[in-house]
Amino acid sequence: MYKIERQEKILDYINKNNRASIAELSEMFKVSKVTIRTDLEDLEGKNLVNKTHGGVVCKDIGISSEIPYDVKTKSNIQQKQRIAKRASKFIKKGDVIILDSGSTMFQLVEWLPEGITVITTDILVAVEIAKSEKDIQIVMPGGEVQKSVYSLQGADTIRFLQSLHADKLFFCCDALDFKFGISDRSREYAAVKQVMIDAVSEVILLVDSSKFDSRLGTKVCPMERLDVMIVDKDNSEMKKNCEKMGIKLVIAE
Repeated sequence: MYKIERQEKILDYINKNNRASIAELSEMFKVSKVTIRTDLEDLEGKNLVNKTHGGVVCKDIGISSEIPYDVKTKSNIQQKQRIAKRASKFIKKGDVIILDSGSTMFQLVEWLPEGITVITTDILVAVEIAKSEKDIQIVMPGGEVQKSVYSLQGADTIRFLQSLHADKLFFCCDALDFKFGISDRSREYAAVKQVMIDAVSEVILLVDSSKFDSRLGTKVCPMERLDVMIVDKDNSEMKKNCEKMGIKLVIAE
């Protein structure tokens, strides 16, 4: 496991459990305590956790911290590329689509067809589309910039999204559990996702297997709200649940 991926998983664990000891993390990730201490120092340096004597706690107990973009872009990269490429098959010329903020959306830019309109809250995604010189109209709302992840949020963003309708939403999540639903680290951005979902005819979730069977503090929507779920791998339980809930399950192979 690469360092950047291990640190994301450590942060996920801390956010879910509020705290962890160095010994616990060392055993869990099969690395030395020295390595874990270095990881925690890196995470604390990014203002994501607070170190304690012998362990670490979530930055804000009860409120999970958003993982910075530079960490996300290096984690599970091959899975995200496969998922993004497969997701592009659901986009056709003339579509008006909403792209969520996140590293998987960034990977999707390469595969976007021309002749579409993209509405996005992700500044880096918008820049990447503009750099590509494809015949794609780019629309962005106003709002507050969340600096660590380059996304727009807040009341202005929500008002804009409430004023429109699009054909499809492509969005990501921080956690997925068939009983609890889709959940997120950030209350603010979960609210943005909820409005995006209400603004479209078809809801398409792009999620890699590292997010399966987990819950975070802010629920975005129930699983039944999804029309399509694109994953890097599945299992028999997932297939059964998707079939029961009317979700089209697509494996990005």
